[in-house]
Amino acid sequence: MKISKNKIIGLPEIDSWRESAHRFDHSQVLAIEASHLSGRPLLVCGEPGLGKSQIARAVAALRDWRLVTAVVNARTEIDDLLYSVDHVSRLSDANQIVVNTVGSNAADQAKEPDDPDDCANKRTDANKRAKLLALDRYIERGPVWDALAPGLETSDNKPGDPAKGTVLLVDEIDKAHPDVPNALLEVLNSMSFRVPQTGETIAGRRDRLFVVITANNERPLPSAFLRRCAVLSLTLGTGSQAVEQLITVAQAHRKEGLLKHIKDEDLCKRAARITVDYRDNIRPPQYRPGTSEFLDLLRVVDQKLATGKMSESEVNNTLDEMSTFLIKKEFRSDAPV
Repeated sequence: MKISKNKIIGLPEIDSWRESAHRFDHSQVLAIEASHLSGRPLLVCGEPGLGKSQIARAVAALRDWRLVTAVVNARTEIDDLLYSVDHVSRLSDANQIVVNTVGSNAADQAKEPDDPDDCANKRTDANKRAKLLALDRYIERGPVWDALAPGLETSDNKPGDPAKGTVLLVDEIDKAHPDVPNALLEVLNSMSFRVPQTGETIAGRRDRLFVVITANNERPLPSAFLRRCAVLSLTLGTGSQAVEQLITVAQAHRKEGLLKHIKDEDLCKRAARITVDYRDNIRPPQYRPGTSEFLDLLRVVDQKLATGKMSESEVNNTLDEMSTFLIKKEFRSDAPV
């Protein structure tokens, strides 16, 4: 998977993600290459708001592959990622069959007993009911299944061609029970899993799947899991280094036609300094803003500039006022920084 250093790519709006832009820096290019050539998932670690999930979006957009996303929480089990059984619908259908059967039996009481045709019809009806309630009719594909074996029913109008390949994003894996990461890697290593309710084996092709897993460092991940991943750590530095990182992010968005009303790079620098100054003066467990909040601040100014020209003092006042709500949020974070 060849990606040129500093490559910038526009990202279309998809699901809950707004239109954006991504720049592949040197470490990201090398990490993606290491993951691809080794056949290992790419685990991206770092604070919230630094663009971990966006790497998966960017790879999918660059290769014109479909993006499949699984968001993990504390209640997620491995089966939730593979498939699910719609027991509620099956129970509802069973209840309806019971209602229909009771009505049919009442009508049958008026017929002659031991009628051969009636007995045959009852056997046929019983077979139909068994087929209607067969478990395989209630199996629903999970995100890993959808990534390994995109079906013909894949018509969700998402960007990318599933025939070319799929990028699977498993977001916030560290929220799950420690058993989930290891079980997930067993599936990804074999590129297959079995559905016990149907006996079907779901298998995919390694050359058509790229896996990105993100973690916010909320809890330690199992050593066996880490051993089988390529690991990229995203960080936002301090002082002038962090300011330059944020300015680079803004430049990528401006190049892709986003933030189109911001013509002055000094404005981006001022927004970056506000963000970094606040970050550098707070300590855990207070939440530290990242690139996401920095871009939110620039979007506000961009929208205000779209309504008319603003003086330098008006721009500065807007940055100061809006940073109170978008940058200086002052809430405690559960994730260690």
